Amino acid sequence: MKNGKQKKLSNAKVNIFYEVATPSYVKDEKLFKKSITEGLGGVSRKNVEVNLIFTSSAKIKQLNKIYLNKNRITDVIAFNYNNPSPLSKAKTYMFSKTLKNTGRRVGGIYKSKKLIKKEKRLPFGDIFVCLPQAKKQSKLFKHPLKKELLILAIHGALHLAGFDDTTLSQRRKMDKLTDKITEKLLSAL
Repeated sequence: MKNGKQKKLSNAKVNIFYEVATPSYVKDEKLFKKSITEGLGGVSRKNVEVNLIFTSSAKIKQLNKIYLNKNRITDVIAFNYNNPSPLSKAKTYMFSKTLKNTGRRVGGIYKSKKLIKKEKRLPFGDIFVCLPQAKKQSKLFKHPLKKELLILAIHGALHLAGFDDTTLSQRRKMDKLTDKITEKLLSAL
């Protein structure tokens, strides 16, 4: 993203999964889907899916260790399947989907693109948000849990859109855009 401006909304399909007990007052799927499409802007192609997964500390620590070589809990991890990553180098694709008619979640590693092509939509990315870490951060920053989860979902979507936060200036730009999107969505409630 050259100048950090988001133009049109993404047309990606957004799926939301809860791997941990999540308070009902924060389960605003319409809001979270909107946060992902706002964060993605117009970068995704047609017929792609993004999964937003609310997960546990243990699961996010495991993902962080396996794929990012960091043995610690983090708040959000985004896997972009359109950019080179440890996943694409290993020729594996982690993808979560819902089985038609059953509503059950299926998560797994697809070891060939052939299996993915059988799907109507291709995986664009997965965003894992650690619910226990979000609870801690919402207390630390003195704002509601729903707002913290929204911030993390948007942050993950911005990573899928190509934003990076490895330098302080990149982080500031990303935080500024995250805040702008968050305020826009919360003011519309």
